[in-house]
Amino acid sequence: MLNFQSISLYSADLPKTSLIPDMRDEKSLPFFVLDESVPKNHGLYIGQGMVPSVLPYTVQSSYARDFKNRTYKAAILENEYLRATFLPELGGRLWSLYDKRLCKELLYQNKVIAFANLALRNAWFAGGVEWNIGVRGHTHFTCSPIFACREVNTNGEEILKMYEYEAIRGLTYVIRAGLYKDSLRINITVENTRNEPTYLYWWSNIAIPQTNETRVLVPTNKSYVTTYQDGGYVISHTDILAIDEKDITYPKNTTEAKDYFFDIPNGNKKWIAAIEGDGIGLLQSSSEELIGRKLFVWGNTEGGKHWNDWLTDGEEYAEIQAGLAKTQFEHLPMEPKQIVSWNECYRAVTLKNKDDDFDKVCGEIEKSVDECDFGSFFDIKFCSKPVICGSGRGALASMLDKNEAPTICTFTETDLTAANEYFVSLINKTAMPKNPIISYAIDSRYLQLIDEKIDKTDYDYYMSGVIAYANGMLDRAKSDFLNVKGEYEWLALSCLAQLEVNLDGDFQKGYEFIKHAIKLKKNDISLLILFGEISIKAEQYGEFIAESEGVSNGRVQMYRAKCLVETDRLDEACVLLSPKLVIPDIREGEYSISAIWCELYRRIIARDEWRLTETITEDEVLQKYPIPYSLDFRMH
Repeated sequence: MLNFQSISLYSADLPKTSLIPDMRDEKSLPFFVLDESVPKNHGLYIGQGMVPSVLPYTVQSSYARDFKNRTYKAAILENEYLRATFLPELGGRLWSLYDKRLCKELLYQNKVIAFANLALRNAWFAGGVEWNIGVRGHTHFTCSPIFACREVNTNGEEILKMYEYEAIRGLTYVIRAGLYKDSLRINITVENTRNEPTYLYWWSNIAIPQTNETRVLVPTNKSYVTTYQDGGYVISHTDILAIDEKDITYPKNTTEAKDYFFDIPNGNKKWIAAIEGDGIGLLQSSSEELIGRKLFVWGNTEGGKHWNDWLTDGEEYAEIQAGLAKTQFEHLPMEPKQIVSWNECYRAVTLKNKDDDFDKVCGEIEKSVDECDFGSFFDIKFCSKPVICGSGRGALASMLDKNEAPTICTFTETDLTAANEYFVSLINKTAMPKNPIISYAIDSRYLQLIDEKIDKTDYDYYMSGVIAYANGMLDRAKSDFLNVKGEYEWLALSCLAQLEVNLDGDFQKGYEFIKHAIKLKKNDISLLILFGEISIKAEQYGEFIAESEGVSNGRVQMYRAKCLVETDRLDEACVLLSPKLVIPDIREGEYSISAIWCELYRRIIARDEWRLTETITEDEVLQKYPIPYSLDFRMH
């Protein structure tokens, strides 16, 4: 049985998007190093297919920690064994999988939806099962609605169908979910709709409860392990039962935040299980295509604990994951029009003694593993209209080139929204909407449609500049942005500032552009944050200090504190940089707040003790002035 109904969840308000497009280049991408322990014949696609920008998507950077009961539309599958709750408005997240016979939740179901800066578009939240597609990282759709509808299979059983179009890669994907006895069956199909090769990325990200007794098991004792370095990762290949002389199948044995990508041999069944202290847990298995499995833990450092608490109500959780590649540092080549499909199964597993010998326990689990050959289960005879709608990007892509319409689902013009109107007017060669809702595209064919217009507007020049940047035409992008006047000039100037700073490395020129923009647009927080970032890089502090006075946004206050420190207004910086400071969008792996704290108190020690700042080490600073727990997000 499938029901669409409203449910109440204790949640922060949904993130709002910034109008400022994301503009960076390859220098912003991490580096990857394989050490000598990684066999050369493992066929890894490490580092391939990385992209620096989230365009055409916008950054979801505006949210707070204002928790209250909020209503979401849910899709609930239920039979006598299981109840599975999905959130199509939040990327199709499988939020709960409840086993009725065991009276047990099989996933980590977060008691709070706390948005934080961990996803490609910034906003992310912990819990349930997230479906990640397109580009390495938490998906562009994780805090956005995707299409959802009801299907009926040839046996008369109801199926949940969710689908969307991923515009960076040109991928259409369909997630089908149904219950069969005591298992949740998932079928995922991805199609490259383009007439050219692209890249494919997929990881199913599964949150699990973590206690001192939790054990994660997988049919291999080998793993690729990452060590974080400034700007990148070093990848090793090692035995999971002897990492730092600890058995990391128990997540609590891992000290620091860590990724373990399990290297399952060819021919082995593909599964991963998380077993709790009572011997009951979740077993995820798949067909052969989904070769990767992963364990992620926050670790036991102060920063790791803080991240865990920041995302939850204080309960500890970990993540087990399943992907198409061996690691999450890979994008797999996909041929034109290629279709890839696989099955996943989620169900309870019970062990007599989860703490037995590794091979013995894995052998016991192996007996419960579903082969994931679902036969005709996902043969569909009826499909309803969408009950919940996603974006109109799939319909736009089909309009732009009917040869690129997907075959695995249908996008129609009824999917189009007001955010698509400008691009529809280009395709149909009709009048541009008077007050277009700002959204973006990256397909270079739109440039030709804009160029065919007799009288270009400021908005045309602005959109042309964004699309030109996305296609590596930087001179054209700058020229187009310089042509923009009127109400979109501040946006064009923000783009020019990013191009100068992030691509050309000219901080001073970028600062002049952003300073001009801030004079034109006084009430946009995203612009003020960008002004702070560029002011700090350009070492121009005074204007930002003046503009940010009285602004309560946490990131603005953090940048203001940095500027106050750099101008030796140390007492004012101390007032801002207090345990009461809350930065909702602090970034995973971002050490800005810690660096500002250390520099502030290094200067205070130098002032109070009449010493040179360069003689004062970070260890001395932290010994005298420890970073408050509320500001400590250091993961390593």
